[in-house]
Amino acid sequence: MAVHRIEILENEQTVLPAGLLEELAGVPADVLGERLEGFVNLRLSLKGAEIELRAGVKVGSIQVGGVRVDVRPRLASAELATLIRYALGGVIDALERSHVGAEWIGLDELLCVIFAEELTRIRQVGLSRNYVNRRQALPVLRGRPDFLGSFPYNDDGMSSFVCRFHELTCDNLDNQLILAGLERACLMGISVGTRRNLLEHWQAWASLASPTAASGGTEFAKARGKYTRLSDHYRLAHNLAEIILQGRSPAAVYETGVQPTKGLFVDMPALFDRFVERLLRTATRRQGLRIESQQSDRWGFTDAEGASYRRFRPDLVVYDHETPIAVVDAKYKDYWEGAPTSGAPTQPISNEDLYQMFFYTQRLQLRHHLPSPPLAVIVSPAPAEDERHGRLLIGERYRRVFWSAGADPEVGLSVLLLPMTRILRALRGLRVPANRKYVSAVASRLVEHCSAPERAQLA
Repeated sequence: MAVHRIEILENEQTVLPAGLLEELAGVPADVLGERLEGFVNLRLSLKGAEIELRAGVKVGSIQVGGVRVDVRPRLASAELATLIRYALGGVIDALERSHVGAEWIGLDELLCVIFAEELTRIRQVGLSRNYVNRRQALPVLRGRPDFLGSFPYNDDGMSSFVCRFHELTCDNLDNQLILAGLERACLMGISVGTRRNLLEHWQAWASLASPTAASGGTEFAKARGKYTRLSDHYRLAHNLAEIILQGRSPAAVYETGVQPTKGLFVDMPALFDRFVERLLRTATRRQGLRIESQQSDRWGFTDAEGASYRRFRPDLVVYDHETPIAVVDAKYKDYWEGAPTSGAPTQPISNEDLYQMFFYTQRLQLRHHLPSPPLAVIVSPAPAEDERHGRLLIGERYRRVFWSAGADPEVGLSVLLLPMTRILRALRGLRVPANRKYVSAVASRLVEHCSAPERAQLA
């Protein structure tokens, strides 16, 4: 079946004839909308002649019948690959060796290319191995004999003897998850060269690990909880394998008719959250501060009898010893653009984000008995100068928002614009001033901003 590809930039939209779209998908518009829900929103025109497809902040692809919708990121493929590697725990030195070019490729192809490169690195560094207990009948003695297990004895001569021993093996959860990810990735709609690389890795891992049904996230969470210095280099590969396994369904050769797929996508806000977290952690190691991420608080909301009503989790809280000094919330939103003349934000911070940060700081002040609330910082990405197309950043006066709700009038919220594209280019080793030193300086200034926001603006 021929596939009609529709490309939309994230947060953008396109309009197509309703009849053509329904014919290609093989389903009515309302059914198509249900299958694309959460990835692309569909809206019929008043006369029903056209369908508006509006993309959100999930980039990737999803296919229904003969229609494949590709939501493209604003970042180039090379920058997106660097963002994925850095945010999901990859080694920085490996970013410079990536073979992902500047041209745009589909997310499925991009993830599989990174996955193959990361598996090459794992084989160079060393495979994960651990000792397991074995109980096996052997022709020669190994380890400790199991006399009870060998009973009854053969008076004419024993051909084997049950032994208990420890064996160093690669057939562990780390490698089983990699094998499961490879089996799914090899069935995806990717280029011949990428599939060839993955099949070479599959042959290697199939010879040393047994298959496992790693369809949910439980197995990956278990593996992450057992990383050691000898297996920590599996972190990025496991994250990629989890995305691949829980995303696109493999091509079904024997299925007929219209078969919707779950699609393969990456949630850009979640990726940006992880990016900001790692950047902060990089700097706080040298500054004597610590970062707590997604710290659950169950007593912020209680019912009439004082029992916990609902939990909440701030993105990041910066601590100086045991004292919280800042709440940092990463928002993947266009809070950077200012009006041409006044510099006023074209997209002010939403009420939801303002109320959320106000509550977080007041709650921390109450819990830790602070004289004043900790700082509230919203970190939002700002494009590089060559990506703004003549548009301006918001003025300095709009990067601080104060609230008047019975608290200290000097307490408010700071908007910090993070030059994400420049950081990603520096991580890749491109000709950005000072390269790695630039990234380190940005991370340090980010921490300084959390303790004294008037000192620095990053963008």
